[in-house]
Amino acid sequence: ASDYLLKQRDVERARVAFTEHLAKYPESIYAPDASYWLGEIYILQGRTQSALPYILKILNEYPENNNVVAAQYKLGQIYYKLGDEPLARKMLMLASRDSSAIGIKAKDFLKRKNL
Repeated sequence: ASDYLLKQRDVERARVAFTEHLAKYPESIYAPDASYWLGEIYILQGRTQSALPYILKILNEYPENNNVVAAQYKLGQIYYKLGDEPLARKMLMLASRDSSAIGIKAKDFLKRKNL
């Protein structure tokens, strides 16, 4: 699935492959990453509402996963697009605590959107 997405730029085939992986192997060590990337794909496709459960899954089911900060940032963006500024701010504030590039992006988003 990552080959379809990253090398071949075939987003739809990647979406199908990640979806199949989660259906066949819901407990695999790759399930959190598959869920995160499905959310990213839906965001790329402009299907924000479809992305939400996959990104939320990272926080709810895999709180120790290395994608947690990225998921907080993405959720902040999703909630902002959906018009829920208080929840967007909450997620972005959580992400902004991290010193990574994603944390910096979250701080910038908060500042640009005046949240």
